[in-house]
Amino acid sequence: EGDVAELTVTFVKADGERLVGSTFLTAWKKDATQKDITVSAGGEVADAIEGYATAYTVYTNITVSGSAAAMNEADWKALTDYKSLTTLTISNSAAGAEMPANAFENHPALASVDLTGSTFAAIPASAFAGCKKLTSFTGVATITSIGTSAFEGCEALTTVGTVDGVTTIGENAFKGCAVLGASTAFGALESLGNNAFNGCAAWTAVPTLASSLVALPEGVFAGCGFTSVTLANVQTIGKDAFKGCEGLATISFDAATSIGAGAFANNTALTSITFGAALTDVDDSAFEGVTYGGCTVTLKTTLVGEPDDSTNEWLGQTWNSVTLNP
Repeated sequence: EGDVAELTVTFVKADGERLVGSTFLTAWKKDATQKDITVSAGGEVADAIEGYATAYTVYTNITVSGSAAAMNEADWKALTDYKSLTTLTISNSAAGAEMPANAFENHPALASVDLTGSTFAAIPASAFAGCKKLTSFTGVATITSIGTSAFEGCEALTTVGTVDGVTTIGENAFKGCAVLGASTAFGALESLGNNAFNGCAAWTAVPTLASSLVALPEGVFAGCGFTSVTLANVQTIGKDAFKGCEGLATISFDAATSIGAGAFANNTALTSITFGAALTDVDDSAFEGVTYGGCTVTLKTTLVGEPDDSTNEWLGQTWNSVTLNP
């Protein structure tokens, strides 16, 4: 450890010209044991990691204990810049700990994060965005919100645990998390941002929504793996909200008043649609790409484009059957 060697590379072009470049390499020892850093004042994490460099040792697993509330900007940057870090545990009992925005954005090696025992109230914007090797995240009960793009692009993320206190999820928070399963248990969600779960193909059930959440934003569940969706309180279904949910077969929205452009576009597996009497506004492209002939529709009366029973038409399309219920 600490030995230095010079690496020289020579390229020979087709015309015989030689291009030579060199750099110096330092030997490091890889240590997969858990390295504990106890924080009582700002800068201690940064100092400890700098000490690893002096010892020419790479620790892949790091535990930060003590008071994460005392961590300063240099501490967080040291963790972010430590590219060999694969497993991170942050546990503290002091109130007021905050994780900065973009804390681990695009970290190349981070695979597991455990916040058990910490006091974080939020996962901030882009905190783990682009962490392509992140497979597991364990939160803590004190977390109530997950910020914009917090886990966007975490394509290997399969497990998000201990987030049952979360009631707010920002735009693009889990966008592109294609293998994240719906076993994740949030609290009753009161706020959802645009595209919050867009592209979560392994997500098979709509999370629990608070009764106060009556509007689904643009693209919120586009590309999810739902087979059936029944929501009693949702009134507004935003643009592309369920677009491309290729396995979605049945939908029921008794309280819906409006359906945005492309809301159910390209849902080729749809076989049953049910809407209540409150529906008054349906965009012409709401069901674009749906196989109309194979789908039955149940509608309450006083609807936009109310169908003619004899032709089974609704929204200008002929469906397998259209039933009117008073």
